[in-house]
Amino acid sequence: MYFSSKLGFSQDSVLAIGIAGLFHDIGKLYISRKIIGKQNKLSGEEFEKVKNHAVLGAEILLKYVNTMGILPAIVAFEHHLKYDLTGYPKLAFAQKPHIASLIISICDVYDALSQRRSYKSEYPPKAIYDFMIKEKGKFFEPALLDNFFKIM
Repeated sequence: MYFSSKLGFSQDSVLAIGIAGLFHDIGKLYISRKIIGKQNKLSGEEFEKVKNHAVLGAEILLKYVNTMGILPAIVAFEHHLKYDLTGYPKLAFAQKPHIASLIISICDVYDALSQRRSYKSEYPPKAIYDFMIKEKGKFFEPALLDNFFKIM
């Protein structure tokens, strides 16, 4: 929310992005804790289940469009698409991800890299910066990523 407010989004948009950010991974509720917390590399089948959380999350959130709006469902579906559309889920036709999805993707990756997980240690800030900058234009929208590091 801080990042989107510093980008100049209206208060209503910042709140909508915040709600979408809170619910972007809701589809993981339907993935076994055994898979989510696995310390070793996921099997192909396990990784397919994890990738499906984007579609599951969008399906869940579409039931709440009347109360939360459409943005949370869009972001749940798109947050792993990547800026260059090489991520998942695969689309039938090329469609640029919503700017909220691009913002949340940057924040999500930064958070994942800076946190200790069952399968990895946290990374130092310089390593996170180097990794994310290397993915600029592929995983991340270039101007948004530059702004993220200026602002945050």
